[in-house]
Amino acid sequence: MKKIIFSAVIFAAFFILSHGDVFACSCVPMPENVTIGRQVKKAHKQSSVVFIGEVIEVIKKPDNDFFVTVKFKVEKTWNDKEFQKELAITTGRDDGFCGYAFEKGKRYLVYAFENNNELSTNICTRTSAAEQNKDIAFLNRIKKPKIKSFPK
Repeated sequence: MKKIIFSAVIFAAFFILSHGDVFACSCVPMPENVTIGRQVKKAHKQSSVVFIGEVIEVIKKPDNDFFVTVKFKVEKTWNDKEFQKELAITTGRDDGFCGYAFEKGKRYLVYAFENNNELSTNICTRTSAAEQNKDIAFLNRIKKPKIKSFPK
């Protein structure tokens, strides 16, 4: 009995002493009866910028363990804003911080929103790999894309 009580006290002390700020990612799912077309239209409307781009750099912020900056070479966008050749967005360091795991050299369809004067995205948006992405056809129906070709 003493062993159980001692173990419980040690566990409780460890739990209390290890307490710190805890962040959790929680996304609100779309109802199952909402079509992809309607989901894309809503996501486009809620986003500041929607674009396809190739990741050219993932930068860990030295003063911030929670977020990374991702630089993209932009290929196509579906927004009225001025087309930029490169964009930088912020996302969480990992999925525990709602971060999207971008990989250098890969292409993505990014739904970004403004957050503290920065563009951000997370795993709760429709951001995903660009290859064979069904959203693109729906985005083309919503708005004609602006396309830039860059020399390799």
